[in-house]
Amino acid sequence: MRTGSKLSEGAQVQMIFRGYGTAKMAKKRQAWEKMRQQGRQSYILRRGVARWGGFMFLLTTCTDIFVRHFPPHLRLMAVGLIVWPLAGYAWGLAMWIMNERFFFGWPEKQPSNNGSQPEQAQSE
Repeated sequence: MRTGSKLSEGAQVQMIFRGYGTAKMAKKRQAWEKMRQQGRQSYILRRGVARWGGFMFLLTTCTDIFVRHFPPHLRLMAVGLIVWPLAGYAWGLAMWIMNERFFFGWPEKQPSNNGSQPEQAQSE
């Protein structure tokens, strides 16, 4: 396997989006850096749990009541209040990881044996 001609995964992702426009990408990167300064946990709680999880809870509850004409059940709402924030946490974490990899590259694979070559038996 030739590694000299292969691009790293991060370089491949960046090449895919190179045509997206450098000005837009610069703005998006700056926006991400602002969000990043607030911290991972804050991002996950605000974007994932509160925004996505809260939106999904409201959407499913309103759909059940107004579209499907189900009367509001406390048990169903309690399940939604548990499931959607957990799903929002997972979504927020996934988005954090994807943004980190998109804007700052993929972590390089670490060589085994702390970078040293495997020892070979020496014949005398």
